[in-house]
Amino acid sequence: MATDWHGHESDFTYEAEKKLLIVEENEKSSMNQYKTLKKYSGQKYAMVKKKFKDPYSVRNNMNMFLLSNELISLFVTREELPTDMRNNQFFVFKMKKLKGDIDPNIQHKILDRMGWFIRSELKTVYNNLDLTGKRYSIDVPITDEEKDLFNNSISEADLLTDTLIEHMTLNPSSDYKEFLDSGYFPSSLPDLYIFINNTGQKNKLIKNMKKRNLIGSKSERKQVGQKRNYCYEMTDKFIEMLK
Repeated sequence: MATDWHGHESDFTYEAEKKLLIVEENEKSSMNQYKTLKKYSGQKYAMVKKKFKDPYSVRNNMNMFLLSNELISLFVTREELPTDMRNNQFFVFKMKKLKGDIDPNIQHKILDRMGWFIRSELKTVYNNLDLTGKRYSIDVPITDEEKDLFNNSISEADLLTDTLIEHMTLNPSSDYKEFLDSGYFPSSLPDLYIFINNTGQKNKLIKNMKKRNLIGSKSERKQVGQKRNYCYEMTDKFIEMLK
């Protein structure tokens, strides 16, 4: 029912048939892993792929434990920080340091008592749960550790965007003030700042701003006063951020 798992999807998915997946010291921190964990925890059925066998579908019963000594143990999408316990996919918890003597037999003691605990005390807890109105059966607390995990997961594109917004608010450009006041973001504005040093970075920045719903999808030539520039329309969200 349980197995050790490497924490990311591969060509063969033996883990999809298991009830419990344990990732010991996460070895891969990437957006692809985050997408895999979201898919594994959210889909009703999972595809099993085994060597020399045709793939087949099973009901998804996977639950995952990811253990790590790292503060940022998993890369997530910062914009997707959960705001509702009824729809929170991850429970993030920091274990406290052990106090007192270390008991080398603790594992055996837990295993000896686990059956009794499940059949008695845990069953009582389960029978008293309200399982209605929640995506994952129960409320999943949004802990401070979870907030830190999301807030500290910053991609290069996010960092570029945050830095640009900071520069725009602290060092506003007089050349583009009329456009910004009119709700237009000139596509040439990022070229003013020294941290944007190549076309690739600028493209990442613009794409990230669209993804975060800060600007519109298309650049069009706009005239404000006597000046003309190719601009993206700024969203209300972006305008509020600049304020």
